[in-house]
Amino acid sequence: MFYVSKKGKTIGPCTADEVHNLLLYGSISVEDLIQSEGEEEWVPVMSVPEFQSHIKDSDLGSPKKGKPNIRRRIVRLREYDRVPYPQRGGVVLSGLILGLLNPISLWKSAASVYENKIYRRAKDPQGFLKTWSAWTDTAVTLYLITVLSIWAIAAYWVIVKTTPILREIIETTKETL
Repeated sequence: MFYVSKKGKTIGPCTADEVHNLLLYGSISVEDLIQSEGEEEWVPVMSVPEFQSHIKDSDLGSPKKGKPNIRRRIVRLREYDRVPYPQRGGVVLSGLILGLLNPISLWKSAASVYENKIYRRAKDPQGFLKTWSAWTDTAVTLYLITVLSIWAIAAYWVIVKTTPILREIIETTKETL
């Protein structure tokens, strides 16, 4: 059993497997301190032989201490109702469509696509919700360019159509004063 000290907080008792998982997911680093149960001295995690596999080979000869090989957690959901609202496919899709008229809705939906995984109601064979494919980032970018072009054309049209009317109003106002 081990105790791990990270930023003054102690985690433990932990098994060797639990310490390995903490290292893999980046919850602790090889630079944090560890103490074996029954010992008094705290030592860096990297000095314990069973955790040295988490030190990159390229860092062994450098004066800088090694960094762990970090595995990122992957969130896999089974229930659509548990998906955060901005990550639901229907919400994002409706925001993109409404974005033709509402720039704020378009911005929020596009940001969700670029920052998060967007979940669909469909499930894979293991029962997890499917996410939008990687190509949707490109599709959303093309959609944003198209919508921006439509807005630019509409703004130009409004300016062209209203300028003569505004000039006439200004001339009429000058004559009456």
